[in-house]
Amino acid sequence: MIFRPERAQVRPAVEADRLALRYLLRGPLRIHLHTDWRTADEYLGDAPYLVAEHDHRLVACLACPPDPPPAAWVRLAALADSRPMRDFTALLEAGLAALGELGAQELNILGPDRWLLALLRDMGFQPLVDVITYSRENGPIPDQGARDVDIRPAQPEDLAALIPLDAAAFEPRWRHSAAMLRAAYRQVVSFDIAWLEGRPVGYQFSSTYGRYGHIGRLATHPEVQGRGIGTRLLVGALTALEQRGVVAVTLSTQADNWASRRLYERLGFRLTGEKATVWHKRLEGNPLSS
Repeated sequence: MIFRPERAQVRPAVEADRLALRYLLRGPLRIHLHTDWRTADEYLGDAPYLVAEHDHRLVACLACPPDPPPAAWVRLAALADSRPMRDFTALLEAGLAALGELGAQELNILGPDRWLLALLRDMGFQPLVDVITYSRENGPIPDQGARDVDIRPAQPEDLAALIPLDAAAFEPRWRHSAAMLRAAYRQVVSFDIAWLEGRPVGYQFSSTYGRYGHIGRLATHPEVQGRGIGTRLLVGALTALEQRGVVAVTLSTQADNWASRRLYERLGFRLTGEKATVWHKRLEGNPLSS
């Protein structure tokens, strides 16, 4: 006789699960993390965040909120090593249903681990685009870019004004929410906004890890692209990071973002060969809008 473990029960995570979730994430498990500037803890309370429970013990979890709507990302996916894959399958099915009820239009996952790939294919996910990485070693930084904009360090009260800029500059799946911008602001070492005629038209933020720097975001409003604003922001970020003693700077972008790639290569960035594929599923009945 083949023993088949009883199926775990799927339900929404609640605040009382916080300690049990931390315990789950410290144990032997299969895990996917893509929390960006927020922690896994901070996603608790953002729907859908689901858990699978067996014998009064959490054995799996899935956080995939549309943050911001209408596109959602898998931020946290975990399954205890002792549990069958069908427990996570049930979680993903419930997550897709919950996203549909919320009006979300797609679910994405960046660089899924091997344990997830077969399930994603079976559930209709398809590869969408590769995210590629560039690196630039220290060297002369050209004094280039627009001179008719005012570049100033961001202040907390400025962040709300970046939301419509983000919406104009990026497709829905690449936008940042207000919560994500606030989280980034608290952690980065450089966060600059380009102002033109009293309104923000571009911004960048950058961080350091050890002796390396990373450009986490570079955005320019489409109405003013091609005027050197992105170049000016990037040059400023490189200068600030070099002053902090980094030996090289990295950044990532979509493989099909040719305008950004040309800018990065012109300023001395070179491909590292690293890439992560975005897997994507459109939600039926919720056509994606721009």
